[in-house]
Amino acid sequence: MSLEVSIKKKFKGFCLNEDFEAGDTLGILGESGSGKTLTLKCIAGIIKPDKGKIILNGKTLFDSEKRINLPPAKRKIGYMFQNYALFPNMTVEENIFAGMDTPKERKELILSRILPFFGLESVRKKYPGEISGGEAQRCALARIIVRKPDLILLDEPFSALDSFRKYTIEDELFEILDKLEIPVILVSHDKNEIYRRCREVCVLDKGKSLGIKPTKELFANPGFVSEAKLIGVRNFFKVNRVSENEVDAPELGLTLNCSKDCDFIGINQKDLRFSAEGEITIEGEVYSVTEDRDENIICVKAGGKKIFASAEDKEKTFETGEKITLSVDRNKILFLRDSVY
Repeated sequence: MSLEVSIKKKFKGFCLNEDFEAGDTLGILGESGSGKTLTLKCIAGIIKPDKGKIILNGKTLFDSEKRINLPPAKRKIGYMFQNYALFPNMTVEENIFAGMDTPKERKELILSRILPFFGLESVRKKYPGEISGGEAQRCALARIIVRKPDLILLDEPFSALDSFRKYTIEDELFEILDKLEIPVILVSHDKNEIYRRCREVCVLDKGKSLGIKPTKELFANPGFVSEAKLIGVRNFFKVNRVSENEVDAPELGLTLNCSKDCDFIGINQKDLRFSAEGEITIEGEVYSVTEDRDENIICVKAGGKKIFASAEDKEKTFETGEKITLSVDRNKILFLRDSVY
């Protein structure tokens, strides 16, 4: 897949300002209200941008200067909504062909192939209210596939599912998509979902794309505060430039070597040690302890700043007010820009 998106769209109190090029299996991450779904709707043709262009595999879908704006039906893009958008008064097989003028003989031929592929033979005559969540999702995907799309857009397709059903249905869906070899853009607020399923990722920050990065590279080395937040970093400290190669983090009383442009440093809570063994040490006292399933989250107050650290040894005890030393290695420090604005 080759997708070029360079668009602007103003809404009341918000501006979508996208500029990225994507290959296969792209994930889009962003906080609520960052413009993830709006981006998909612009690509699909549901929303018309104010200006810019959208090109898929060399075919222009939208170009404001050339006055090109293909309707959704001519874009060959499949869009799976969060609730799958099945018609409740239609059976599974009727939903698959909804809106299509297909001769009966042709429908039967297609159904003889597609129903077994999606495991829907036993429910073909049932209505959406009579089938499982996984069957509903496969029905929605079958409806997309019969239209032979060049690209499939998935808009948080697992957000309404409990954790057990989510992993089961997610595995089923992507097993089918891998067999079909159709490019996918997955919008999600779940960083782990994006990490598992997407080769590349684009983070949106208040409507602005921060560029495309390989997924593992983004998780290992985010460049912006918004990217770091979305992959789970909780500790951020403002820095000041003191020389060409140094920045000062006054909240921690640290001066660090750094020649790149940055506004903050970030420290992942999992990279902090409860000892003075690391290259950088931070003195403080225990403010609170929160027990999680696999670890305890220790909030340490240091110089008026709260710092979060993970204690995977749940047998180790911490008392509120206890003096404590945290440490971290220099290569674990993230140097981050505030935003693209």
